[in-house]
Parts: sequence; C-alpha cells; structure tokens
Amino acid sequence: MTILLTGGTGKTSLRLASLLQDANIPVLLTSHRGPSATSLAPTIRFDWDDKATWTTPFSAATDIKAIYLLSGQVADPAPLLNDFIDFAKAKGVRRFVLCSGSTCEKGGAFHGKIWQKLDDDAELEYCVLRPSWFMEPGFGQLETITQNNKIFSACSDAKIPWVSADDIARITEKLSKHLGREIVHVNLSPEQRIQGLMKAGLAQHTAEFLTGIETKTAAGAESLTGNDVEIVTGKKATSFDEFVQTNKSAWL
Repeated sequence: MTILLTGGTGKTSLRLASLLQDANIPVLLTSHRGPSATSLAPTIRFDWDDKATWTTPFSAATDIKAIYLLSGQVADPAPLLNDFIDFAKAKGVRRFVLCSGSTCEKGGAFHGKIWQKLDDDAELEYCVLRPSWFMEPGFGQLETITQNNKIFSACSDAKIPWVSADDIARITEKLSKHLGREIVHVNLSPEQRIQGLMKAGLAQHTAEFLTGIETKTAAGAESLTGNDVEIVTGKKATSFDEFVQTNKSAWL
C-alpha cells in the first residue's frame, strides 16, 4: 500500500513522509517541480491546475490506497480537489486526509466544501486536520525577526493557539528573552498586511486569504486551546519556550 502525499515540499507533507518511511510505509510525494523538488522520497510532478498530471501518481504507483490532500496556494481549491477526489476514487482510493485550518467549517468557504464532499460520500473514509498556527519555520516571520526585530500581523492583540493562551505580545517577550534582543509586534491594517505579504512574494489571493485569517483572529476566532496533540499522539505538545530555545539559531 502506497500513501500519496500532495504538497510534497510543504511543512506537513515532508514531515509526514519521514514518519511514514520510518514506519516502513511506502510514500509518493508530489510537486509541481517534479523529482527535483526533494530527495527525501520518490517524487513525481503534479499540479492541481493541470489535470493532465493527475494520472502521474497512479502510473508511478499502482497500489495507492490513501491520499493526503494539501491544496497549497490554489485560489479556489474546492472545485479542483473535489474533482480529484472523484478521479482518485475511480482509481480505487477510499481513504483521504484533508489538511485545512482551524477556522474551517464543514460546508463553509474554501476547504469547507471539500470537507462536505468527503462527508457526503458514504464509501469514503476521511479525516480533516485543522491545525492552527505553525511554529515552523519561524512561523512565517523568520526574515522580519532576524533583520528587523519585528513581527508583523493584522492579528491585533488576539490570542492564538500555538502559544497556548498567551497573546501575541507574549510571543515577542519570549523571543526577546531567548534571543537577547528586543523583538516587537507591529500591528498592521488589513491593507498593509496584504501589501506586505505580496511584497514577500505571495500571490494576491493567498495574501488576502492569510490576512483574512488574521483579521478573524483579531476578532477572537482563534482563541481556542486544547490537548488534542497529546490525545492523538500520546505526547505533550511542544511549548513555545521550548521551541524557541531549540531553534533560536534560526533567528540569530
């Protein structure tokens, strides 16, 4: 049985590939760059926007039984991913894991319609992952911390799950403590945040989507905590203090 991991060079797909290989489970990674994208595992060219590439995984591995769905920077992922689910189902796949985000709701916008499709098909087994804010790599603020000693966002002073119940101001305190220099949070307007993300190289639709998440966060949408990591994995989640201490060389 082979597991197909879309978004093969993303934060979660590469780590998942490593874990699966450690468990001796065959994996196949995808990337729009093809085999040159990574040497971690077998990698094939795949592009959500190019349906001609959708057959490639099933030519490379005839025993794909489960697929990890990661939409990347697709502007409107539901139509494409839902079509791919039908395509993969016709190839014999019955198990899917959709990586979305903490604000996703079944039937809602963006990934919500993919979730709804998976739920509506009684022949499929599925799971929807709704991670909150990633600590790695540098939680999207690597260059601004190293070069400007600043964190930019449109989150205001809201709480976000990856720092437990602490607010954004506490992130700067923890970074300042471990790095030995003052790091400050700069609260931006949504328009300023969109322009900053586009200047950093993101497409406009991606910049607008990420800023939308931050403005919802500012309104309290992400003020959620829990012990899901420990329940699912059996290991306590890494605290932000531990994370910064382990990875502080990245910001020095």
